[in-house]
Amino acid sequence: MKKLVRGLLALIVPAFFASCSPSQLNSMILEGAEPQLAGIKLQNATPLITVTTLDDKPIAGAEILIGTSLNRPMAGNLLKTDKDGQATIPVSWIEPTHVTVFAEGYVPTTYLNQKPGSLEFKLRPVPPQKPIELRGQAGPLPIQDKDGWADFALVMPALTRMDMLSFDVTDVISKEMDKISAAGQVMPVPSNISIPKQQERYGILNVTFQKPVYRTYFEKAGRNRVYALQGKFPFKNTADALRGGKTYFDVLNSFVVTAGATRDVILRDLGAPLGMDMPTQDQLYDKARIAMGPPHARDEYYLGVSISEQSGFMVPTDFKRLQVGEKSALRVFVNSENLFLGVLKKKSDLDSGVDRMSAALVRFTNEASPAMLPLLPDPRISGDTVVLPRASAVSGIYALATYAVLSSESTVSRTGQEDYVNLRTVWEVYSHEWVSSFELPHWKENLIPRGAKRWEVNLIGSQNSSQAPTGPAMLETATHVTHSSASF
Repeated sequence: MKKLVRGLLALIVPAFFASCSPSQLNSMILEGAEPQLAGIKLQNATPLITVTTLDDKPIAGAEILIGTSLNRPMAGNLLKTDKDGQATIPVSWIEPTHVTVFAEGYVPTTYLNQKPGSLEFKLRPVPPQKPIELRGQAGPLPIQDKDGWADFALVMPALTRMDMLSFDVTDVISKEMDKISAAGQVMPVPSNISIPKQQERYGILNVTFQKPVYRTYFEKAGRNRVYALQGKFPFKNTADALRGGKTYFDVLNSFVVTAGATRDVILRDLGAPLGMDMPTQDQLYDKARIAMGPPHARDEYYLGVSISEQSGFMVPTDFKRLQVGEKSALRVFVNSENLFLGVLKKKSDLDSGVDRMSAALVRFTNEASPAMLPLLPDPRISGDTVVLPRASAVSGIYALATYAVLSSESTVSRTGQEDYVNLRTVWEVYSHEWVSSFELPHWKENLIPRGAKRWEVNLIGSQNSSQAPTGPAMLETATHVTHSSASF
């Protein structure tokens, strides 16, 4: 019998290993098991680091620093990828340490506390110096003069999951403003809104108003998806509120969303705006689901957003402010996966422009009211160290990752309009756990511009305890995030 078993193993084992890819063999070694079966021992299974783009194309010539500076914690810790985007790890790497990856045209990225072994890292392209502008008209809209409603279209980039989890009202309602005249008054209107010519009553006056051209902005060249949302708002009440000092967030619940459309566009960073008109009625939002405001403090705002997931992109189909325990119907697009985004912000932060927020993105079931991670204090910058706030545990939400972004910070001034702060990413940091502090390596420091900068930190959670590979894949499995930032 023993001879029979040995004979079978002699046939099966070589066939088994012949069917395994090199990465599978490497992972077997890294799990700590001695790779011996029936007296056969694997040789020359060398762990590799692979560097790719977000769409899995290898990046040749990428530099990889294992540690905190050149030759620390060991000699020979600077690697370079070959034509396949791969580099062999040094045998002297035996303890967990940080790994930083740099390639020309991509954002430098540091991955904290990586264990030696086969690893794969993905890099984001460097954003353009200035956002790329797309402009045009949107419609046709179902305009009826003097019906009490102002009809509009809102045009924006379609968003990703991480865009949603770092959601800001300015992702939907632009911080850039145009101006229109109505009832003898000049009103600021977000640049990404298109308002065809129409006439409404304002008191005893017939008021004609229009802003047919939208302007919206994209952070990357290449193929992008554009989304146009069709809606309306009560003209007189909204005009009175805005003239009285209210913000668009204050009047959000009076907006009614009815339809939308998406288109793909190839954007090139040519300096001049690209023109494209947008339809608005491909998708009808004629069904609704109920959302409910979760417990939150009196000095906090809670925003509920219904989301249609379409081919990896996410588009909002309705939005409402919700008080604690308040139920509200949000329109949905029934021919897609429907998600619900809850966003929590302090009222004082809205007034001051602070970007602190907590968000949850979950399946949209009736009376959706997801638990939220707490709002956090801002991180603290102590020399080269970024000290993160500590978050309390929330039942049912697993600590998944830390994601931090260093950006250059500049003020954009436009004639006749309010200034706003523009951020441009210069470094990213990932960790597979919630960390209390971190430092960038002392390497490639010339890539960090002088002048005003901002660290944004995100503690990321998930309703699923399984761990994704360190990097952007973590963000795609996230369901919760709490975000804060510090400028310096």
